[in-house]
Amino acid sequence: MPFELLTVLPSRLDVEVNGFNGGVLKDVPSAYNWYTEQYGMKWPVGRTGMVFPDR
Repeated sequence: MPFELLTVLPSRLDVEVNGFNGGVLKDVPSAYNWYTEQYGMKWPVGRTGMVFPDR
């Protein structure tokens, strides 16, 4: 089962409503810009997250 980063990384409702390309809400970043600025990735979902056990 993939690790779901959105269960530990909070999202913002206004960013989600504004959408990936933005432009719906004035003065609210697009989801793409916000996620890449906050987390360094476009979509923080299981396919991009990796969990490594302690060694």
